[in-house]
Amino acid sequence: MKEKFTTQTEALFNYNLRRIAAELDVQQSAIADAFEVSRPAINKYFAGNRFPAPANIDRLADFLNINISDFFKTPEELKSKSEIGEVRTLGDISDIE
Repeated sequence: MKEKFTTQTEALFNYNLRRIAAELDVQQSAIADAFEVSRPAINKYFAGNRFPAPANIDRLADFLNINISDFFKTPEELKSKSEIGEVRTLGDISDIE
């Protein structure tokens, strides 16, 4: 059976993406709509089957209104919901292609 993650970095990204999205109550479909991609494409990030390019990690952080480093913190280091910003609206994202 193929390993989902090839590095600890990828595993931390996947864990934190799912956790932050859940804490902010952001659905995968909202991210897919904002990025103008299919929901299955975003689902690959959430399922750990694909690791995004650095530019897409930056865009995800902007969309979720978090620091990029939040994606790579250990569970103990991850900030609580009260410290994570509100999700930005589409109008706040100027670099979506």
